[in-house]
Amino acid sequence: MFKGRRTLYERLTSVVLVRTPDIDEPSSTPWPSRAKVDAAAQGAAAVRSEAKDERRPRREQSLSGYQHSMHRKALPARSVIPTVCLALVCLFASAAAPARHRSHTEGGTPGDFSYYLLALSWSPAYCQQSPDSPQCTGSRHYGFVVHGLWPQNERDWPQYCDVHVPVPDAVVAGIIDLMPARGLIYHEWSAHGTCSGLDPKAFFALVRRAYETVVIPASLTRPGAPVSQSTSAITSDFLQANPRLTSDALLITCSGQGAPRLREVRLCLNRDLSPRPCSPAALRGACRAPELILPPIR
Repeated sequence: MFKGRRTLYERLTSVVLVRTPDIDEPSSTPWPSRAKVDAAAQGAAAVRSEAKDERRPRREQSLSGYQHSMHRKALPARSVIPTVCLALVCLFASAAAPARHRSHTEGGTPGDFSYYLLALSWSPAYCQQSPDSPQCTGSRHYGFVVHGLWPQNERDWPQYCDVHVPVPDAVVAGIIDLMPARGLIYHEWSAHGTCSGLDPKAFFALVRRAYETVVIPASLTRPGAPVSQSTSAITSDFLQANPRLTSDALLITCSGQGAPRLREVRLCLNRDLSPRPCSPAALRGACRAPELILPPIR
C-alpha cells in the first residue's frame, strides 16, 4: 500500500546522495546554520506534501469508514522519519558540496586575491526594472554608476570575508555620487570590500580612483532616446576613449531578455589599477547578444 511513498523517498535520497563529495575529499565545511536547517526542513515538508496530495485520490477510493480515518491519523507519524532523514540528507549534501561546483568562496582571507573587477552599471536599464530605487527617484539622472569594485581570482572570487567594520557616514557621503544608494554602498562593502584587505575609507577611495581611470565614451554620456547598438560597437567606443585598455580587459553584460538591454561594462584591473586580461571566471558573465538596447537617460 505504501510502496509509492517508499519509492519516492528512495528516489529523492538517491538523487541527493549523488551530490555528496567524494570520500577522499578533505572535510572543511562549516557546520550548517540554523537558517539552512530550517530551509532544508521546509523543502522536505513541501516534497512530502506534494507526494501526499498525489496519493490521496487512490487512498480515498480504497479506504473507507474507520480504516480510512485511522489511516489518515497514522500517516503523519509514519512520515516523520523519512521527512527528517530527507531534510538532513539535503542539508548536509548541500553544505558539503565541493567548492569546485561554486563560482565564489565565502569567508575568504582578506587581501588574498589576484585582481579587481570594476563594474559600471547603466543606470537607465536598472531603473526600468527598479523604478523605486533611490538612484531612480532623485533629481539627478544617472548614466553609468559604480556597481562595485570586486576582488577576483582566476577561477572564482572571494566574498563576505570575516571583517566586521561598519562604513562610517562620512565615507558614505564621500562616495554616494558614484554609488547613489546607501544600501548599495553597505552591500558592496559587506560582500566585496571586506575581502580587499582595506578599511572602508581606503576601499571606497580606491573605488573612486578606479572609476576616474575610465573615460566614458561621448556617445554614452547623455543619450536622449533609446539606442540600439552592437556589443562590438560599445566595446570599440570604450577602447577608443581609453587607449590603455585592451579588448581582453573589458566585457559587457546584458539583461538576457528577448530584447536585451545593456546592463554593465566591466573592466579587469590589477591592484595598481592598470588593465589586465579578464579571467575565465569573469568572462562567464559576458553578454552573447549581438545587439543591445540602451535605454535613454531621463
